[in-house]
Amino acid sequence: MSGAPTIESNGIELKAKLNPDFASVVSPEALELVAKLHRAFEPRRQELLKKRVELAKKLDAGQKLDFLPETKSIRDGAWKIAPVPKALETRRVELTGPVDAKMVINALNSGADSYMADFEDSNSPYWENIIQGQVNLKKAIRRDIELNLFGKEYKLNEKTATLIVRPRGWHLDEKHVLVDGQRVSGGIFDFAIFENTFLDSFLELAFVEVSTDSQSWARFPNESLSQHKTQTGSFGFTQPTKIHNLAGKYRHPYGTPFDLQDVAMMSNIRINEIRYVRIIDVVGSIDTLYAQRDSKNRIINDPWPTPFPSSGFDLDAVGVIHQAEFNNINTSLTQNTIPFYFHSESRTIHLRSNSTKNPANSRIENNLKIFNAAGQLCFLAEFKPDQTNNYQIEIPKFLSAGTYIARYNNYSIKIILTDNR
Repeated sequence: MSGAPTIESNGIELKAKLNPDFASVVSPEALELVAKLHRAFEPRRQELLKKRVELAKKLDAGQKLDFLPETKSIRDGAWKIAPVPKALETRRVELTGPVDAKMVINALNSGADSYMADFEDSNSPYWENIIQGQVNLKKAIRRDIELNLFGKEYKLNEKTATLIVRPRGWHLDEKHVLVDGQRVSGGIFDFAIFENTFLDSFLELAFVEVSTDSQSWARFPNESLSQHKTQTGSFGFTQPTKIHNLAGKYRHPYGTPFDLQDVAMMSNIRINEIRYVRIIDVVGSIDTLYAQRDSKNRIINDPWPTPFPSSGFDLDAVGVIHQAEFNNINTSLTQNTIPFYFHSESRTIHLRSNSTKNPANSRIENNLKIFNAAGQLCFLAEFKPDQTNNYQIEIPKFLSAGTYIARYNNYSIKIILTDNR
């Protein structure tokens, strides 16, 4: 094995060695997810572990188990769970076992309906066992897991059982990984590492729409050339080369690019004044009752075929490339193309009425509007034209530090205010 005994970054400490196979699953992105989940849930986990100890003492003293009084309304209420995913509808025969390569191959080939890969009771939880198990599952998902043992070859059949993964319980620690000086939950660690092992072909898709005013929306034209005769199941594969203009085409941490020129001919928006982006989950089911279609009316098939009208989509961020930003008073583009600009040091906006840029038959508004990041109007300044056609408007002091959009006629620019008021 190679690698330092302890690796530290962003409050994350890894007290174990990584060989190349191990590093392929215990990636920086996976550890970042471990840290994010730990910081979100560790206080609650410690609270529950404390209650667990207290309850054990009461039971030892003779107290009987019972339901919590505060959950009576749930037990008595009329409710039901969401429909079971297609891949889990049949579980008459289910195997469970450890995550060594031979077991994984044999269990998936067994003819059982499902195989629960067990990181807890069936598995001895030392570091090499846990991480090699994650490597084995990663290879099984890719269908490239193979084993030659005493001259006998093991590899996956064409048809395999549905894979279910059981992480360790919340009460168990993973002593080799610390976040902010605390051991992380073994269950959180197992989940995060497994979640980050999927292929580029494991895609969760969504439509993308943009708007100028949050009322009229333009959807990017999109295509899905994936087959739709057989439903892609959970953790199934979709080839990225068969997808165009759907968010989620590429796996984390790679984004999916969109070009506003694709919607330039749509009459309900102005591509130079886009202020809103909307992400809409693709249901992914090929059931015609719920199926969603691409721009050419083809059914979109993806690994999360939720059998109801809407679900969720995991989104990290929305980025903008080549966004217009003019904070320099001497910018030639500002002087020659944009009829106003922002001077950050003086917190003033300079406007210029230009008849060659604003012909007489266009609608000229003699006002300046400033919107916050949520699209709310924060400031409106009206002015009368004079002979010089030049105006200077001071940003009011009540506007706090942050990012805003200033709009004058058909032009918009981003302005960034600091606290030097």
